[in-house]
Amino acid sequence: MKQATKGLSVNVNGVAVGELSPQQVDEINQAVKQEKRLYVSQGLNILGCVLRGGSAAAQLSPVILVVVALLMAIDSPAQFNAHLNENPAGFVAVGILASLLVSGITACLAAAFGVTSYGFINHFTARKHFKIRQILRIPADGNIHTFEVSPTESTPATS
Repeated sequence: MKQATKGLSVNVNGVAVGELSPQQVDEINQAVKQEKRLYVSQGLNILGCVLRGGSAAAQLSPVILVVVALLMAIDSPAQFNAHLNENPAGFVAVGILASLLVSGITACLAAAFGVTSYGFINHFTARKHFKIRQILRIPADGNIHTFEVSPTESTPATS
């Protein structure tokens, strides 16, 4: 069941600049959803974010490998030498894969908790803001914030 669309109150840099009716909001949403190039652009942006995250994980991986190997050698040198002499290639391969896994998880958690940003841009929201600027004739500078307004509400008059 489709919910009724509410109108939007538009603020730029904290100053109310106008309102959009529910019909205008629906028109903007439909126009943005029909632009195929936004889907391509958003997909490329997400791919770039994944590649930047992978790059961050690859840069962190050798550090993790060296630190873990050092801690293992300090903890029990005889066992470390035994593992290294038994199958050196397997020991290094497992170490590399484990360090890649740990660095990948670290890069994902850093992005999830806002420690780092990989450059994600929501092109759909940017396009909606562009269309709102066109309809309300707002200059290109300033941050747009929108708030839902029910059709029965009216904004108080200012004197």
